[in-house]
Amino acid sequence: MRPLALSLACIGAAAPPVWAQVINAGSIAGFPAVGNVVAGAASGTFVNANTLRIDQSSWRAVINWNGFSLAGGNTVNFNQAQGPGSVTLNRVTTVGNPSQILGTITAPGHVFIINPAGVLFGAGSQVNVGGLVASTLDVDTDAFAGGDRAKTPLTGSGKLAFTRTEADNGKITVESGATITAAPGGTVALMGQEVSNAGQINVAQGSVGLLSGLGATLDFAGDGLTNFKIDTAAAKALVTQLGQITADGGRVNLAALSTDASALVVNQQGLIQARSLESRNGQIVLGGGGNNEVRVSGTLDASGTAAKVGGGSVQLTGGAVRIEGASIDASGTEGGTIVAVAGGVMMSPASSLKADGSTGKGGIIAVVGLNSSHADGIFSATGATDGGGIAFGGKSIEVGQGTNVNAAGGSGANGKWVVQSTNDLTVTSDKIAYQPGAYVRANDTSRVADVAVGRALSQGTDVTLSSKAAIIPGEPATGGTGVRFAENARVVKDGGRAATLQVDSRTNIAMASGSAILSEGGALNVNFNADAQGDKLPAQQAIQDLGGGTVTDLRGGAIALQGATIESGGGNIRFYGQSDADNGRALGAFNAPGVLVQDSRIATCAAGSDCGSIGCEISLRGEGGTTRFGDANVFSGIGVSVVGSTVETGTGALRVDGRGGMGSAGLSILATEGGPTVLRSATGDIALSGSSRSWLATDPAVLVAGNPTGSTAGFGAGTGVSVVGATVATGGNVAISGTGGDLSRIVNQPALMATLANADATFAAGNGVVLTATEVSAGRGRTVDVSGTAGSRGYTFTLDGSGNGVAVPGANDAFGIGVGATPGKGLSAESGTVRLTGNNSDVRIYRASADPVVGPDGPSRMISTASSTGAGGTIDIRGRNIVVDGLDGGTARLDSSGVGQGGTVSLRATAQGGNPDSGIVAVGANALLQADALGSGNGGRVDVIGDTSVIGYGTLTARGGAGGGDGGLVETSAPTFELAGLRVDASGTAGKAGTWLVDPYDVTIVHGAAAGSLSANPFTALTTSVIQDGDISAALNAGSNVTIATTQASGGTQAGDINMFNGVQINYNQNTTGERTLTLNATNSVRSDVDVTIAAAGADRKLNVVFNADAENGGLATGGGQVSYSGNIYSNGGDVTVRGAAANPAAGVSVRLNGQTIDTRGGNTQVVDIDDPARFANSGGSDAQAGGNVAITGRTIFSTPFNSYDGVVIEGTSIRSGSGDIDIFGSADGGSGVVIQATQGVGGLFSTTGNINVTGVGGYSASSAYSPGYGVVIGAPPFNAAGQPRISSVDGNITVRGLRQAGEGTGFGSGPGAGVRVGGNAQITTTGRGDIEITGEMQGRGAGVELAPTFSDTFGTQQGGIVAGGRNVVLRAANDGSADALSLGVGSQASAAAVMNLRPGGINLAGAPDAYVATPVDRTANPITLGAGAATGFAVSADEFTRISAPTLVFGSNAHAADITVVGAINTGSALTLQNGGGGNIALNAPVTAPTLGLISAGNITQTATAPITAGTLLASSSGGNVLLDRAANNVSAATLGGGAAGAFRYQDVDALRIGNVSVTGFDAGGNQPQVVATASMAADTVYVRTLSGDLTLATNVSSTSGADLVAAARFQNAGAYTIAGAPWRVWADTWVGETRGGLAGSGLTPNLYHCAYLGLCTVSISPGDNHFIYAQQPVATVVINNANRFYGLPNPFFTYSISGLILGDRGLGFAGALSTTANAFSPPGFYPINGSFTSAEGYLVNVVPGNLRVSLPPSLPLPDVLLNVPNTYTFDRNIGAPPICFATGPLGGDRAQQGDDLLAREWSRVRSRPNLTSCVDTERKNGCADF
Repeated sequence: MRPLALSLACIGAAAPPVWAQVINAGSIAGFPAVGNVVAGAASGTFVNANTLRIDQSSWRAVINWNGFSLAGGNTVNFNQAQGPGSVTLNRVTTVGNPSQILGTITAPGHVFIINPAGVLFGAGSQVNVGGLVASTLDVDTDAFAGGDRAKTPLTGSGKLAFTRTEADNGKITVESGATITAAPGGTVALMGQEVSNAGQINVAQGSVGLLSGLGATLDFAGDGLTNFKIDTAAAKALVTQLGQITADGGRVNLAALSTDASALVVNQQGLIQARSLESRNGQIVLGGGGNNEVRVSGTLDASGTAAKVGGGSVQLTGGAVRIEGASIDASGTEGGTIVAVAGGVMMSPASSLKADGSTGKGGIIAVVGLNSSHADGIFSATGATDGGGIAFGGKSIEVGQGTNVNAAGGSGANGKWVVQSTNDLTVTSDKIAYQPGAYVRANDTSRVADVAVGRALSQGTDVTLSSKAAIIPGEPATGGTGVRFAENARVVKDGGRAATLQVDSRTNIAMASGSAILSEGGALNVNFNADAQGDKLPAQQAIQDLGGGTVTDLRGGAIALQGATIESGGGNIRFYGQSDADNGRALGAFNAPGVLVQDSRIATCAAGSDCGSIGCEISLRGEGGTTRFGDANVFSGIGVSVVGSTVETGTGALRVDGRGGMGSAGLSILATEGGPTVLRSATGDIALSGSSRSWLATDPAVLVAGNPTGSTAGFGAGTGVSVVGATVATGGNVAISGTGGDLSRIVNQPALMATLANADATFAAGNGVVLTATEVSAGRGRTVDVSGTAGSRGYTFTLDGSGNGVAVPGANDAFGIGVGATPGKGLSAESGTVRLTGNNSDVRIYRASADPVVGPDGPSRMISTASSTGAGGTIDIRGRNIVVDGLDGGTARLDSSGVGQGGTVSLRATAQGGNPDSGIVAVGANALLQADALGSGNGGRVDVIGDTSVIGYGTLTARGGAGGGDGGLVETSAPTFELAGLRVDASGTAGKAGTWLVDPYDVTIVHGAAAGSLSANPFTALTTSVIQDGDISAALNAGSNVTIATTQASGGTQAGDINMFNGVQINYNQNTTGERTLTLNATNSVRSDVDVTIAAAGADRKLNVVFNADAENGGLATGGGQVSYSGNIYSNGGDVTVRGAAANPAAGVSVRLNGQTIDTRGGNTQVVDIDDPARFANSGGSDAQAGGNVAITGRTIFSTPFNSYDGVVIEGTSIRSGSGDIDIFGSADGGSGVVIQATQGVGGLFSTTGNINVTGVGGYSASSAYSPGYGVVIGAPPFNAAGQPRISSVDGNITVRGLRQAGEGTGFGSGPGAGVRVGGNAQITTTGRGDIEITGEMQGRGAGVELAPTFSDTFGTQQGGIVAGGRNVVLRAANDGSADALSLGVGSQASAAAVMNLRPGGINLAGAPDAYVATPVDRTANPITLGAGAATGFAVSADEFTRISAPTLVFGSNAHAADITVVGAINTGSALTLQNGGGGNIALNAPVTAPTLGLISAGNITQTATAPITAGTLLASSSGGNVLLDRAANNVSAATLGGGAAGAFRYQDVDALRIGNVSVTGFDAGGNQPQVVATASMAADTVYVRTLSGDLTLATNVSSTSGADLVAAARFQNAGAYTIAGAPWRVWADTWVGETRGGLAGSGLTPNLYHCAYLGLCTVSISPGDNHFIYAQQPVATVVINNANRFYGLPNPFFTYSISGLILGDRGLGFAGALSTTANAFSPPGFYPINGSFTSAEGYLVNVVPGNLRVSLPPSLPLPDVLLNVPNTYTFDRNIGAPPICFATGPLGGDRAQQGDDLLAREWSRVRSRPNLTSCVDTERKNGCADF
């Protein structure tokens, strides 16, 4: 062989052209033989005996070989100079010569081996190349390397097409033990009729393709991986993979395409690994033709095992895919994708598909059998964050019992498992076996094992079961049943996190008997979505017209549970349609309900557990269709039907919403004999709503066979919501809303009505909500809200003469709400609200039967918000009409009672326009409405109110608690009513009574106590309102206040009167005690006949009575209203209030009382009337017991020029209040304000300690008994002497105030009238401690207050008016000043036991006539004139003084500000005070004589010389002026004078006088009470008090600002040591002998002055700055001149003297005189007389006694020192003669006040306090004695 090799080498050294290259031309055995290079540049060289090297310089080369086999141990090394992008195509051209590769092939680039006869890689062979293609399919040379292609690399170059013929049936085989390895990124493609791998193929990050078919394409372009494609199917094609293929980060594709429909084309049994790398995910694709089978076993691994590497993808496709025991994995940090899509897919239980995400989300697994699929084994797409997705799809799907589907999430959302079937789908417990040799039939119903679903849910995987099965025109039938849970199928979630089971069906969803969906661990949301592909439903679905019965046109998607169970363990449960959970509805067809829950349980509880605190909601939404077959066959279904079932939540809501087809109920909840129906929630809200389709104008004329009531098939309008025998209970709120259908078009269809008539069929009413024998309960403090709207009424039918149908309306209209309760059933919400609202519809509430046993708490409750531990709630019922009653002995009990506070029961009927029989409330005799407080607390409220009528026969209570609390309020109000046997109790046993309010238009109170009963149709409007006195009495005796009001009349045509007919007797006299109130509030008037009595009797029974006309203050707009009461009232201590406001000509007075008695005193007793046992005789009250108050107000605001319209008229009625007050106000612009008269005997106003106040405002009246009109008139009528009107009290105060407005006429009725007239026989008296005030004003010339004179005529004598006060009396009057304002007629008398005050005063009037406010005021600017013939303004003449009497008379007050003038002599035995403390003067122009006289003014007090004061005591005080009472011969009888003034106070008395503290009685205008005016001193600017004879005694302190002169004709006496302060004063007296100064002393050098008479001889000067005692008498004083000595030759010494005879402490400082002698310095020694002449500034008479001067010779003694030290002082004295001494004018030893401004005296006092100074010596001679 060496020579051959050498020769070959030589040949190679001289290589021919490429086309001429031949490799191994000698066909050396064991190597490829005779290779001709037909493209590119290549050559072959044997490197050694075992190695053939083929050198290639071009990118591509094509070598055609005769054979291409390689023996074991040999190597072919392709030396490709261009590197990995190079490719060498080796084609075997010899036919039938398969290649056997048993040795080794190496190449840096790609090696193609094309051999139609086949290629075998034997055991032990190794291929290590950049890429490998081994194929029996050829590729065109030119396409491969033609032109410039040889110069381009293979990678990225594009596609290469390979083809073969059917004759080319060679196989590509890789035997076990063979190894094929391609460089990273390379490609290994094995293509042939049959391709089999049992060895190992390794391509890192590259591509591996095992392909079988007639044509294939390899695409090297794109993302770096080669795409493999079978272009043409072969008759036979098969890829078998038994070995191991590894292509991590790359792609593995096994594909085969056969024309044999049943052929197995891909058989994977080995290991395929294409794991994902960080750079690229691995891909595994196994595919067969559309009719071929792909079998997969072994392992497919596309997982990502490294960090941050996700799973790859696995794709299985073909006509059929059978996964049999395979392990397929696409897991990674995030899950990859596994997709099996085929016409049929079968997966054995031993198989496993995984696409888990270890740190991220799970992947996707899809098994889609376009025709069918069977899934068993393991499916896993879990995620550490979100779970992945697993989908089974196809027409017919089977999921076996062993299937384990897990797409659970970790920290994120659940993954999903979707089973989507084109056919019907059944969840079953039956065994679903894997068929190894067959596939599921395409038209079979899909079956899913219940345990598989439960297993998936338990692992946190959401599951969707979907069926698109439907009967669709033009399409093959795929079913139509939808999704069904077969009998005993049980989907059980036994753990794991919350999950969702979603069931979507194009048509229906059903759960058969024994089926169940249960959660035993973790929440399970269950969603049933029927008609899932349907369009959104309209507000009213059109009638489905099938036109003769082609069912394929039918749309429907119902949900039905029959004997099934759903327990979600805390998950939501929702039934709906159209894939819209919030608005969609399951849709029934024919007569099937949209949702049917029958004998089933739906609960959010865990399986077998109580829901408790478990949340989540239940929502059931359904609609019944209306389906027509031809002309006659029309059916409809219920929207939602719940029968014999339980629907339950924990804390979540429960919502059921149904819409019925035409003629069927919207929502029907029905109990069965087999079991109860319960809708329950622990604390969640329950909402039930339903409506029934109406008959639209656009609908055809059809007769629908439906289920109108929800329980029985028939004809008629459908009920909105019907609940029969069920329980609806929650701790939350309950809302029920129903709308009945309107099929009223039936009355226009004679043919249809004839059909019904012939069938004797009834036509049901379209009721809104019907609750029959049903318990509905909400939680404490929560709400039951029922809202119903009625549709059309019910009918029966007859035939007319022509055979046409005629509708006969039912007796009762359809109702919005109907409640028919049985014992133990009803509506309740403890301490909450039960609200029933019939929207423009009737509400009917009936108790169907009696309790078998009535407990201690009374009948069982029908509607209750009562609580035994808390406050009562609210029952609120509203509708067009309302009826409440009990049947067959049952009691319809509505109870809102509670502990601490009663609740509210409210029935309100609203009228409907155009319907007169609407707005009616009927409460039957067997109805009990309660709003009581239990234990303690206030009663609540019961309202029975109708816009039209109220019919009341039952019992209404709003009682306060027995342990304490007030009664509540009961209202029965309507324009018209009938109350018969109605029993009302609003008592407050331990508190205040509550109130019964009755509010009609007009009402008549009649005598009676009959009971009433409701008719079959109680909704007939009444025309009148009648109430029995027995019912009123019963309410009062039960403990309630009663208010009857016609305020409803403001909205109607009636007047709004309250009338009491003859025989009416309202009594509060038994059963209970305490205070009650009867109130009659009339929009217009309150009137009674004569024989009417309102009374309370017995101990501790007070009855307040209120009559209130024009209660709404309509006034002129409505005609106002009057009170005209002719009956008696015995209130037994209660108050009586009467108010009227007439504003129309029919009412001549606002309040007229002309009965016998109004008695508010306690102590009334009753005895049964002998003639009428139902009536009582009253004893009347006693003054010994407390009385109630009386308040009467009458405001008449209508007047005409010729008629009188008074305000309040009391005609003969005796009003007796005892200790109670009586207040009367009346006003009239055209009549008298208040008229109090008695026609026979004594009548009027009487009290013991109560106050009586009467105020009237009147106007001009041309025609009345009391023309021309008064403010207040009290008197017997004219021409009547028998009546004796009285206003009388013992210890109470009486106030009568009247204003007569301006105006007077001429002729008949002329005259000015008066403010207050106390007329004939009239008396105003207090006999004890009561005061009387009468204030009257006439705005004109009449009297303000008129006490009528005694008058006699043929009818007799009327005594003049009398006012007699047991204590104080005030008479205030005012007019225009042209006449006497206070007129005291002859025969009249005004007296007071204490003080009578007379002063100007009147009434200020504010507001409009309907709201007059009359305020009494003082007319302080009106002067007062007294005495003589004073007769204009406020004047009291001398005659009138004789008609007033009191211990004290006070004219004016502390506020009076005008003058008070005495024009005529006043001589009274009463203490008299004239007082104008607000201003004005007091002028005494005539004498005044009184025991005590007070003159108290803010102005001047003066008198004329002819107006002396004669009094025992006088107080004269002016706070702003002078008191000048020194002009007349006043005589205070030596008693006491007191007073003061801002200016001068001057008073002169004829005899002895005492100045002292004086008190008189004045009057306080503000308090309208006497006040003591007292003086504690006398103070004025100047004070002058003089007695013309006798002593002047000072008994109080006196002060002045400008000086005081107290002048005593005799002596001054101050025994009490009183002071005179302020300015310098002077006390004048005749003598000091016998006087008492009391510590007073004058001041200055001459504190006492003598020989000076006041206004007489005076010889002294009075120093103006000093205080002085000044006497007319003159004392005598003697001046004795002292003897003196001196030596001869010296000057005369300073002569001295002494004074004797000084009195009253005088020191002689006023003495002045000169001392002299005849001797001079050189007169010889001897005696010389010292004489003097003296005067006395004090007024002394001075006698002088002379002294002697002795002159002697001096002794012979030494001369004295210049300075002489005086041993007894510390000062030095100069011997220069007598020191110059200054004389002080002030007392040197006095205090500073006495020294005044005398500087020397003040300084001397200071100096003398120093022990070393004894004299004042001016050494400097500069400043005189002031300089010390």
